[in-house]
This record gives sequence, C-alpha cells and structure tokens, in this order.
Amino acid sequence: KKVSIDPPFLAHDYKGMLYVPNWDMGGDTLVKKNFLRLTPDKPDQFGFVWSRQLLDSKDFSITWKIRISGDSKERYGNFLALSLTLDRKKSTGPIFGHREDFTGVMVIVDTNPMDRLNGRHFDVGVLTNNGKFDPHIRLNLQGCASGLRYYEGRDDFNILKSSRLRITYSDVSKMFSVAVDSRNTGRWMKCVDVDMSDKGLPPKWPAKAHVGLMASTKELTNNHDVLDLKVYSRTDEAEVNDKGLDDDEDIDDFSILMHHLEHELFDVHSSLQKTLSHLMKEESLAEDRIGQLERKLGKQVLAKIDRQMSVLEERITHTLDNAIENKIGRIENEIGVNFDIGLINQLTTVSTSW
Repeated sequence: KKVSIDPPFLAHDYKGMLYVPNWDMGGDTLVKKNFLRLTPDKPDQFGFVWSRQLLDSKDFSITWKIRISGDSKERYGNFLALSLTLDRKKSTGPIFGHREDFTGVMVIVDTNPMDRLNGRHFDVGVLTNNGKFDPHIRLNLQGCASGLRYYEGRDDFNILKSSRLRITYSDVSKMFSVAVDSRNTGRWMKCVDVDMSDKGLPPKWPAKAHVGLMASTKELTNNHDVLDLKVYSRTDEAEVNDKGLDDDEDIDDFSILMHHLEHELFDVHSSLQKTLSHLMKEESLAEDRIGQLERKLGKQVLAKIDRQMSVLEERITHTLDNAIENKIGRIENEIGVNFDIGLINQLTTVSTSW
C-alpha cells in the first residue's frame, strides 16, 4: 500500500496543501482531493512523484488509472510515464525525465503522433536500461498504438473518462508485460511483452526499485492526471482484483460533482496563481523602481544641497570679507587721525619753547 496511490487525498502539509502520504512530489505537480495532476494543459510543464518506499517484491502487478485530456483537438503532447528505477538521483534528464544511464524500466504514454523513432510511433511504450550511458536509448522503445487521450471539447467528455494500464512482471519467466484498457471499459488489449532476461538488470531488480510517475509538456500540452495506482506483490493479483467499471459505479453523485468541480476549476486556480505570481513580480519590480527613484532623488537632493551650501558659503565669505575690510578701514582711519593730531600737538609745544 505504501507504493500505491489511492484517492481521496485528505492529508495536508504545514502549508495547508494536499499531499500523497509516502510519496515525494515536485515540479508542477498539484494534488487535488480526487486526482493527482502532474501537468496542467499548459506549455513547458514538468511534474513528478516518487515513492519513498521500495517496491520490495521480485514479482509484481500494477493497475494504473490515468486521464489524459486537453482543450486542443489536433495538436497535443508530450508524455506521461511510470518508472521502476533503482536510482532516483538519475530521474532528471532528457530520456522521458531520466538520465541516459538510468537502471530499470519505464512505461511511457506518448500521445503526440509526430513523435516517431525510425518512422514508428508508440502511444504506449516500454524502455529499459541497465545503467550504461546510452544517448540513443530511445531507439530501443517497444510498444503499441492505443488512443488514450480525451478531447475536452466533445459534448460527451466528463471526469469519469479514463484509461487503464496493467503492468506485470514475473521473476520466473522474466517477462515484463503491458496491457491497455484505453477507455476503461473492461476490455483489455495486449500491448507488449518484453523479455527482461537479456537486459542486464541486477537479479531480483524489482525489490530494489522505487516507483515514480512523471509527465511533461513542451509546446504541445495535455492535462496529465493520475486517478489511482494499485501495486500488488503477485503477478496475477491486479487481474484478480480488477473491477473494471464497477470502480466508477461505486462513486456517488456528490463525489462525481466534487471531482468535476476540481477538474473544471483547476484552470481558474491556475489562472489565479499565475495572476498572483504576475502581481508579485510587478510589485517587486515596482519596489525596485521606487528604490531606484529614491536613490536618484536622494542624489539630486544632496547635489542641490551641495550647490546651495556652496552659494551660501560664497555669500558668507563675501560678506565677512567686506565686513573685515570695512572694519580694518575704519581702524586705519582712526589710527591715522589720532596720529596726525598727536603730531600737530607735539610740533605746537616745540614751537612755543623756541
């Protein structure tokens, strides 16, 4: 159960955001109550979740329920993948979200018919690697054609539209198999069997693998939603526990309504987030501009004060110079007058004596 994903998601983190227990999430992933959206129907998105626990079983079977949909009728993409790899550190790169030297197996859902390798396109494909660096690893993709995408502009589209993949592996036969129920009708189609005996993977490799889900959009886009992921430790258990359409028939009208609202309001929420982000960016730019204006104004004020101080100093200096010169002139005049009077008096006294 620790490597399964089973809504409703009710756990909240310290920020009040919903999350999936026992899983790490990142990128553009957003958890809603009834589904996990790895990417919205917008360009240049990438989201992922990784199980914290190992698969810890030499055999396994998985039922993976997804909904790939979008507003575009003709142009859409990019990929949604389920990964069983031994090293999560190699889970970021150009090979469907992985590095070229990953160790393990990926099941890739690629809805863009223009993505072709050697002239072929697989809607569902399996890719393996044993840890060796191989930039051309995509050429080893094996798979099948199967329409898994829903156009949301159709009148009959609703949130119950989904697709399922069944993935099984037996350590005895070394056979990795994928079957597809493209419209969740209970009619399974065999997609691909991959003999793992010659792939160079370590013995009992599933026991050491983490389970990851990732999706990406570029110029072409999709909503990539994970509705549930049921992981079993026996090869036949997924088929035995398969309920087909009964899963949806057990959903009450209120839950369907809530799921529908979550799906429809996601774009509103995303738009509000984008608007808020834009406003915060504009606020930051405004604060920077205000800071620049304050600094510029401060410099202008200081320059003006410096000029006024220079003028004032010149005035004060000029005034003091004039005052000092006048004072000195008066002193000199007074000294000169007194000197002349004293000299005359002396001459008068001398003349009288003669």
